Amino acid sequence: MPTSRRLLLVAYHFPPIQGSTGVTRTLAFAKYLRDYGWEVAVLTVHPRAYTEIRADNLQTVPPHVRVERAWALDAQRHLSIRGRYAQFLALPDRWQSWIPGGVARGLQVVRRWQPSVMMSTYPIASAHCIGWALNKLCRIPWVVDFRDPMAQDDYPPDPRVHRWFERIERGIFGNAARVVVTARGTQDLYMQRFPEYPREHVALIPNGFDPEMFPERPAAVTHAPEPHRPHSSAHSPPPAAARRSASRAPAIGPRSSGAIRRAGP
Repeated sequence: MPTSRRLLLVAYHFPPIQGSTGVTRTLAFAKYLRDYGWEVAVLTVHPRAYTEIRADNLQTVPPHVRVERAWALDAQRHLSIRGRYAQFLALPDRWQSWIPGGVARGLQVVRRWQPSVMMSTYPIASAHCIGWALNKLCRIPWVVDFRDPMAQDDYPPDPRVHRWFERIERGIFGNAARVVVTARGTQDLYMQRFPEYPREHVALIPNGFDPEMFPERPAAVTHAPEPHRPHSSAHSPPPAAARRSASRAPAIGPRSSGAIRRAGP
C-alpha cells in the first residue's frame, strides 16, 4: 500500500531501552502502520534517560521509521543529591525535563516533516504533556494511547502527582481527537469519568506480540525496574484471544551476545 500519511509518535519507551515491556507496543505501531499507508516518526528521549540500554535493541527499529531524540534526564539519577531531589523536578514524573526538549524538537519535526496526525502514549505522563503542548501550538489532530489508566483511586499515591495526572487527563479529553486503550475496563473508566467525550472516539487495541520476533527456544529475560506502576497485560503473556486480535506488538529479541549496560548520565 502506498504511503500517503504521516504520524508523529511521542513515546518514552523505545529502543535501545532494555528491560521494559512497554517498548513493544510503541515499536509495533511504528513498524506496522506503514502497512496501512502511514509514515511514522518517533519522538523519544536521549538514551541517557533510560536506566538500562542494549545497543542490539536498535536493530529492531525498521529502517523506514524516523527517530527523533530530545534532551532528557532522569531526576532520580541525574538531579539528586545523596539520593534526594526536589519534587518539582519530578512532576508529573521523573522525566519532566523531557517536556521542554520534546516540545522544541517536536516543533522542528512539524516544520520540516509536516505530520498529519500526532500520537502520544502513556506511560510516561510527560509524553502526553508534550503531545498536549504540540496539539495546542500546531493544531495537529492528537491521538492519545493509554497502556494503563492514569489517575486511579490509589495511584499515584502522592497527592501532588495525582493532581497532575488528573489535570493531564482533563486536557486529553478536552482536546484529543481520538483515545486508544488496551482494555475494556479502561474504556469504561474513562467514559464514566468523562461522559461528554464520544464513546465512539475511544478505540480498544489490546496488547499482543509478533510471533516472528520470538526465538524457537525461549531465552532468559532480564527485568529492569519499571518507572511506573506495572499492569498484568504488559507483564504477562496475553490470552489467546488477545494474541489473535492484538496490534501485533513485537518483542525485543531474540537475545544475542550483545551486552546490557546501564545508561550513563
